[in-house]
Amino acid sequence: MSLKDIQKKYGGAIVSPSFIMEREKVVIPVSPVFDQALGGGIPEGTWVIFSGLPKCGKTTTILQICANAQAMGKKIFYFNIEGRLKKRDLLGIHNLKIDSELLHIISSNEDKIYSGEEFLDMATQIIKDKENKGCVLVIDSTSSLCPTNELTTEISPSLRATAPKMLAHFFKQMGQIVPIMDTTAIMIQHLVTNTSGYGAKYNEDGGLWAQYQVDIKIRAHGKETKWLENDKQIGQVVTWDILTSALGTPPSTIESYIRYGYGVDEVMETVGLASDLGVIKVGGSWFTFEDFKIQGKDNLCNHLRNNPDMVAKINSKLKEMLI
Repeated sequence: MSLKDIQKKYGGAIVSPSFIMEREKVVIPVSPVFDQALGGGIPEGTWVIFSGLPKCGKTTTILQICANAQAMGKKIFYFNIEGRLKKRDLLGIHNLKIDSELLHIISSNEDKIYSGEEFLDMATQIIKDKENKGCVLVIDSTSSLCPTNELTTEISPSLRATAPKMLAHFFKQMGQIVPIMDTTAIMIQHLVTNTSGYGAKYNEDGGLWAQYQVDIKIRAHGKETKWLENDKQIGQVVTWDILTSALGTPPSTIESYIRYGYGVDEVMETVGLASDLGVIKVGGSWFTFEDFKIQGKDNLCNHLRNNPDMVAKINSKLKEMLI
């Protein structure tokens, strides 16, 4: 068959490299330090994995991404598979619109406990629906997807786990559809101990197929550090390893600030990043940005929270340096 015949039979399967090179992708911001490490943020049409030990801030960080995507007009589909999403989690993100048509939570209920196959089938239909083009779809978590054979069988240590094969089938089906539909597919995965004695101490569960499919892979590095203010814990500092990135050059390690009841603290991250790069001059306990000068990091952060225009100006200078 000639190229012309192939085009006629298969409807435009052959495209020029410009189709890929010139296609602009919308980038969803995460936070200042994440965006710097990722090369700008998370481009739509990508697969993203967040993993880490329990209570390290995965859900909070992902909900912050959802809030940022909402601000861009994107629909959010959050698969609450573990059933652990709480009122506290939703109210703890300062700009998350919980009463909006932009946020849809999919979860089992007292009338129906969904199997892993049913959850993934719903995800498949959402991704394929043209009305949801450009949406953000979160699976929390792939590790908790329970196939029908496990859901309906008595608990037994000898039961053969089929979830990795089920996930592999899902990734195969959706692999080329996610980028075509500009879906941002974010998956939370649990870490399991590597008992082989070789390689990393922990690995993500769920099989290898997700590791081949993923564009951006982010793992919380060890345990979080308490964020104290006047001897009271107001949040936590999470160290993240950026293992792969769709835009930036991995690997890298960053520190992100999560403030309880607020979400990711962009101001704290901006101050830290700007101080490290010299956009904000630091002399002893004094911080100087252009003609503005103030003593104490906490005082600077409080001032910036009340002056978003100054934060935007600092971030603009940071972007100029990092592009």
